[in-house]
Amino acid sequence: MNNKPIMAVIHPFVSNFMEDIVHTYLDLDIDLFCFNFEGSGLSNYFANYFQLLRELHRYDKNRFDQRIKYVINLRLPSNRYRNQPFPAEDMITPALATDIIGINHIAGGFRPKPKPSRKKKKSKGKRQKSNTNLIEIETYNYQRIASMDDFSNVFQKPLITPKFRDFQNASYQNRNDFRRKFNYLNSNMELQVIHKKIRSNIPIIDTLRNKSGVQSDLMSKWNILDDYIHSYLKSGHPWTSSLMTCN
Repeated sequence: MNNKPIMAVIHPFVSNFMEDIVHTYLDLDIDLFCFNFEGSGLSNYFANYFQLLRELHRYDKNRFDQRIKYVINLRLPSNRYRNQPFPAEDMITPALATDIIGINHIAGGFRPKPKPSRKKKKSKGKRQKSNTNLIEIETYNYQRIASMDDFSNVFQKPLITPKFRDFQNASYQNRNDFRRKFNYLNSNMELQVIHKKIRSNIPIIDTLRNKSGVQSDLMSKWNILDDYIHSYLKSGHPWTSSLMTCN
């Protein structure tokens, strides 16, 4: 038609038909696959995402690396942790054969629209505390930053610093712009490090095990992958050599 590549978009709700759907796309020579997390966290639909990876490998393991695996609408599990740091689940996905982490286009999941309520009058009291979620690469945690003191204590040598004087008094737009720049810059630099390790056949699982923020999440995902990965290792595929080493 217009010679542009076609991307297959896979939703988590098709798990019962994943094999048929994926194989149909592959029969059409489609090599770009996008998994839509529908605004949910990695833990919510990881089993479904793994189904996609498994079917891509089953169909033709020799072309597994050549096919692009793209993730969108992956939501961070921030609401479970309130004022505490929370795990950077998105940083686990590159070690799970994900090539591209897209942006989150939706706020989160399929939820009924709330009933319209009357606007409350703003009180003239003390301004409510606002947190800005910034990624800490050393631990793979998102830190909730509410002040410049918080920022300085957590990030000793930041790649960039905010132009505003304090998080509490900065506008939402300014805080959000800084959050996006800070997180994208730090994440991209870390992904470059991971990419170099993969190309050098250095086990990524060793790196992730040292990241306290994702240790528990990593092991829960690893339990699902374990059986399949060990059978996969027997094939000598380079993808698994980047994940772990044989005992």
